[in-house]
Amino acid sequence: SVRAEAEALIQMAQSRTASASSALDAEDNRTTLNLLSEAEDLLDRAVELVGASQPSNELRATIRRLEQEAAKVLPLYELVSPLVTFPEGSAPERVLVQDQDIYVLDPGRSLIARYRMDQSMETVPDAVGDSILRTGDDIGGVVVGELLDMAWQPVIPGRDDKSTLLVLDANNRIWRYDPRVEGPGLLALEGSSVFQRVRQVESYNGRLYLADAGLGQLLRYPAGQYDVDPSPWFEQPISLEDMKSLRIDGDVWLLLNNGQVLKFFNGQQQAFSLDNSVGLVRDAVDFVVGDGTNPYIYVADGGGERVWVYTKDGVYYRQFAAPEGNPLRGLSAIFIEEATDSLYLLTTSALFKHGLPAPDAVPAAEAD
Repeated sequence: SVRAEAEALIQMAQSRTASASSALDAEDNRTTLNLLSEAEDLLDRAVELVGASQPSNELRATIRRLEQEAAKVLPLYELVSPLVTFPEGSAPERVLVQDQDIYVLDPGRSLIARYRMDQSMETVPDAVGDSILRTGDDIGGVVVGELLDMAWQPVIPGRDDKSTLLVLDANNRIWRYDPRVEGPGLLALEGSSVFQRVRQVESYNGRLYLADAGLGQLLRYPAGQYDVDPSPWFEQPISLEDMKSLRIDGDVWLLLNNGQVLKFFNGQQQAFSLDNSVGLVRDAVDFVVGDGTNPYIYVADGGGERVWVYTKDGVYYRQFAAPEGNPLRGLSAIFIEEATDSLYLLTTSALFKHGLPAPDAVPAAEAD
């Protein structure tokens, strides 16, 4: 009777899978994925009763293939060898790439590490890296607090002829690191006495933006003018308690802990939401908003070990995932280097680099 029940469950799973295949042919991806989810649940129940078999394994492989095709999953075949493998005790949360330099914010080791790629931009000869800033460092009589975020400040014509790494600590201080000069220094900011809990730093068109969760405000300094009080960017204060990441491309974008993305223009929130037609991001850990030539939003999903890609209208486009194994287990951050179309994926144990798939790249299931 147990075998009969298992066989009936497998037959129902096969029927759901066949219906899912028909829905996929009709380009109804939502129905396809719902049917495949039902099929997998039925199959799981059958396997619990009698164990796995060749028919159940073959059906599971078919379900996986159809799921990838419906969700437009693009395998990242270059995820073979990491650029950097981190030592025990690491817990990296942010990555930033500038020319040949890679900067990693690692709260686990309480430091910012700098790694340098060779001329090919494909290997890191010194995988140990250099610590350029640590929590607890005494710099000019000021102690560095817990490290929270970092951003790159490019050259500001007529104001600042040096490009620098900006690092935010939990004491509302911004530290500047110039790779051409020995050691970091404190950036003096006018109006810093009003800061409450600055949690994110970003730079756009030379302007400096600080997201203060205590004030519920995005504070903006004019390009290179740190000797004037910052101006509030949001028209009205908003809650920033659940903010995960901040990105700016002319609009201001916020990623929240629940995976929701908010869009703001001219200080006001805009109507925007991410398409959920193929499911929801399980654990949003970071995101990237493309620049003027890249019209996509990339959301790193730590729980799903993948990257979800949407248009800037919120329409679902595709996913990036490892073709096999779990190199993206513990995915914690993402960075896109637009000049070379390079995708950097940071996990708790390693940093990977992969060419950014072209917009018209064909998922493996469709190519086959």
